[in-house]
Amino acid sequence: MRKGLNILFIAVVAALFVFSAGCTSGTKNPAGAQIKFVDSLDTPMQASLSALQGDVFAEIESLFMNARDCGAYAGENYSNTGTDTDKNTYLKSEMSAKVAGNKNILTVAYIGNDGILKEIVPESEDILSGDSLTYQDSVVLMNKEKVPMLTDLFELKQGGYAAAVYYPVFSKDSYQGFISITFSPETLLSEYALSLKEDTGFEVMALQTDGVILYDPDEKETGTPTFDNPAYNDFPDIVRAAEKIVKEWSGSAEYSYYSTGTDETVKKRLYWTTVSAGNNEWRIMAVMDM
Repeated sequence: MRKGLNILFIAVVAALFVFSAGCTSGTKNPAGAQIKFVDSLDTPMQASLSALQGDVFAEIESLFMNARDCGAYAGENYSNTGTDTDKNTYLKSEMSAKVAGNKNILTVAYIGNDGILKEIVPESEDILSGDSLTYQDSVVLMNKEKVPMLTDLFELKQGGYAAAVYYPVFSKDSYQGFISITFSPETLLSEYALSLKEDTGFEVMALQTDGVILYDPDEKETGTPTFDNPAYNDFPDIVRAAEKIVKEWSGSAEYSYYSTGTDETVKKRLYWTTVSAGNNEWRIMAVMDM
């Protein structure tokens, strides 16, 4: 009982911290302030989920702050004509420092209001400065909306999946483009998921609101759809639960599926809540075998 109360206390403190912090991502109501559950069962499970919600929101907010810092420098100093190479080189060094300082970050890029890539670190053969990125819907949308944005998951050319935070760059009142920080949601969530599993036995899952899996203990599930997925034909409870999850901010559900890493079918119970940032939402779940 004392352990459960300690977990609940930590969760409440985490939620209050997130509620009181300044918000860079453009979310009107920070995640930790909005949590609610449908009943009073499984208090340790709910408390663990509340703490996870605060941790994940803080990680995403940190990415937005990194993008904001790079964007502030780019707006004041970047030379679009390339005449001041020292200032442009310094921006790249700042971007490189962001990559080195955060294990979740894959790339940092400066994309112009015309959709042309100005700078990127680290550089690769797959994408180069001067490339047009207007084939990406999120780039077109960002240059239209000009507000902080968290993208949906997308597949990388080199394999795997990533998402990105976008932050607008202004020079005085003139919109110049945006900073893009790509990151791995799987890497971001896995550290917390492994810790929660070790401490409580609960597993973590995460969905986009279109049902695409952001994180699952089974790495092969990342990036796959929940809806219209033949793998779930024999498990209709999963689809029914997912339909509820993507529509509602928080709640609980039960379904049957394989116990992780086995072929044994078990009944599972989950609670979910939402991390809202950059005009997007992640549904995060704590799951246990019953």
